[in-house]
Amino acid sequence: MKNCTLVLCACLCIFTSLSIQAQKASSAKIYLFKNYPAVINCTEAQLAELFNHGNNVEVSLPLTSDLTLKGPVKWWAKKYSNLQTVSLKLTAFHNILFSVSRRYDAADNFTYVGHLYHTDFADGYELKKVGGTSYQFVKIETDRILQLCSK
Repeated sequence: MKNCTLVLCACLCIFTSLSIQAQKASSAKIYLFKNYPAVINCTEAQLAELFNHGNNVEVSLPLTSDLTLKGPVKWWAKKYSNLQTVSLKLTAFHNILFSVSRRYDAADNFTYVGHLYHTDFADGYELKKVGGTSYQFVKIETDRILQLCSK
C-alpha cells in the first residue's frame, strides 16, 4: 500500500509540473521602435514619392533626423483605377514590411493609409491623416491592436 501511495504521489507531482510548464508565457516581444518618438510628422509629398518607383527599386523615406525608412519596393500594385499600394521591405528593421495605400475618391482627392508593424514585434506605427496634406505616424502596440482584431 505504501508503494501505491508513493507512485500516486510521484505521478501527481509529474503531471502538476508538466501542466505548469505548458502554461508558461512565451518570451516577451522586442520593442523595435522604442528609441523613436510616439508621433512622427510626414507630408503628402513624401508619401507620394513612394509611388514613383517600381518593384525591386531601393526607396528612402526620411522622417526624422535619425529615422529613415529605406528598402526595396517588394510590391507595387494598382488594383483599381482608384487604389494603389506599395510595400517596402525595411532591411534596417528586421525586414518588416511598410505598406502604404493611396485611395482616390470620386472628386480625384486622395488619402494615404498605411502601417509599419510585424506580429513578431511589440510595437509599430500606423499612418493617419491629420488634416490638409499632413500625416502622422502614430506608434501602436501591436499585441493590443491585433488582440482587438482577433475578437
